Amino acid sequence: VDVSGHGVASSLLSVTVARSLTRQATTTSILARPDEDGNIVVTPPGIVAAELNQRFPMEDQGDLYFTMFYGTLNIKTGELRYVSAGHPPPVLLQKSEGKAQLLPAEGFAIGWIEDIEYDEETVKLEAGDRLFLFSDGGPEAMDKDLEELGDEGMLQSINETVGKSLDDAVAHVKETVDEWCRVNGPKDDVSILAVEMPS
Repeated sequence: VDVSGHGVASSLLSVTVARSLTRQATTTSILARPDEDGNIVVTPPGIVAAELNQRFPMEDQGDLYFTMFYGTLNIKTGELRYVSAGHPPPVLLQKSEGKAQLLPAEGFAIGWIEDIEYDEETVKLEAGDRLFLFSDGGPEAMDKDLEELGDEGMLQSINETVGKSLDDAVAHVKETVDEWCRVNGPKDDVSILAVEMPS
C-alpha cells in the first residue's frame, strides 16, 4: 500500500488501512472470514480491493487515496492470484528463463472511483522464481537531467540480480535507484520487496 501525499494525514490513513488488513479471520475481516462451518475462507484479491475502495473513498479522506498490490500465493501449487490498484506492475524473474518481465497490472487507485470492480490476474510460480514488488518511488526516480529510471531501468537492474541471494538482489535494486537519483535525491519513498518460490 502506498498512500498519496506526505505528512500527518497520509500517515494516519496509512495506519488506518494497515489496521483494516488484519489477518485475523473474523466476520468483519477483509482478508479472511469464517464460513458457516467455521472454516477459514480467504477473500479473493479482487474483492479485497473492491471492499477497500468502498471503505476509503477520496472525498471522505481529505482527497487522499492509495495504490495497492495485493495477492495470495498458494505455496503448494505456485499459483499467485493478485490485483493491482494503481500500483507499479510486479516483476517476475523466472529461474528457467533468467530474464525479468513485467506482469499485467491494471486498475484504478483505491478511492478514486466509486463501485468499481478490480480484475484479478493469475500467474504460476515455479521453484526458484522470484517476484519483485516496489513502490512508484523506484521507477519514478529521476537523474540529473530529470529522466525517470522507468520500468526498463527497474527490469535491467533486476536482471542483474541473477545468481545473487534474495537479500543481495533487493540491495542491488535499491542501489540502482539510489545511484540513478544521486544528484537530486529521491522524490518519493522507495519500498522494495522480493519473494522467492521455495524448492
